[in-house]
Amino acid sequence: MLAAFLLAAQVAAARTPAPAPEDRVQYFRDVTVAPGETVGDAICFFCAIEARGAVTGDAVAIWGGIDIAGRVDGDAVAVGGGIRLHGGSSLAGEAVTVGGPLEVAPGVKAPDSTDVRYVAMPGQRRIYWASALVWVLGHVLLVLASYALLRAARVGRLAAAVTLRPLLSLGLGLALFGVAAALASLPERLGRVAESAELAGGLALVGALAWGLPGLGLATGRRLRPAWTPLGATLLGVGVVAALSLVPLAGLVVYAVAALLSSGAPLAARRPRVPSYPLHPTYKLCLFAGVPLLMDNSAVVSYREGVHG
Repeated sequence: MLAAFLLAAQVAAARTPAPAPEDRVQYFRDVTVAPGETVGDAICFFCAIEARGAVTGDAVAIWGGIDIAGRVDGDAVAVGGGIRLHGGSSLAGEAVTVGGPLEVAPGVKAPDSTDVRYVAMPGQRRIYWASALVWVLGHVLLVLASYALLRAARVGRLAAAVTLRPLLSLGLGLALFGVAAALASLPERLGRVAESAELAGGLALVGALAWGLPGLGLATGRRLRPAWTPLGATLLGVGVVAALSLVPLAGLVVYAVAALLSSGAPLAARRPRVPSYPLHPTYKLCLFAGVPLLMDNSAVVSYREGVHG
């Protein structure tokens, strides 16, 4: 009787599936899978993944890279970083990189891949010079095209709005982003109405950014080089803001503030006259945190004279 009971217990144990490995999720702290260790999915936000053991699911790093010295049975996705496969490693799924390269050691089977290495992400932890150069030049060319359409007088009004109405510009930019997000989240059952609304919201947001970015560039460039021409100061300012947005982690905050100011400036500049009041202390605090837009009184006067003189 006892032997029969033990035999039944062994059969039941053999039929019981092994527990699935636990997922590992981290924020601002690297995920390390040690040799001999097994995890399910490895997910990391604003940090990197080092897989020296086994990852039975996917490895996903947002604003970080992935180093694989063991094995990954699923996909590897790095947004704002690269993926490196060391000797003796394996990746069964697809490798997707945005803002960084895919590096495969000799003798390692190259996985199916989507490599978007020349599209940098603001604030990514590691700077790749090729993608950084494309990032900065792309913003400069965008502003050059916008400047040609807006002309110097309108860009001056936008710069005055960024400088003298920073909180209004930030608030309007935040509201515009909120409207675009609301339109993008409409229920799918609305069909073409939801698709059209999402497209309209996205186009309005992109248009506002492209419209207001020259004003942000001129405000920044005048602070750095007051004697430069408006076009030269605008291109300089945009290049500086784009470069600062690539500072690891902090660049994401810089770019978020710059995007809100740029998208809200066209609406803030629609008032008929720019008031001549001092800069708000909150705006100075934002500038101290990394956005070099603070202008002296002579620069503000030059704006007002250029716009209203």
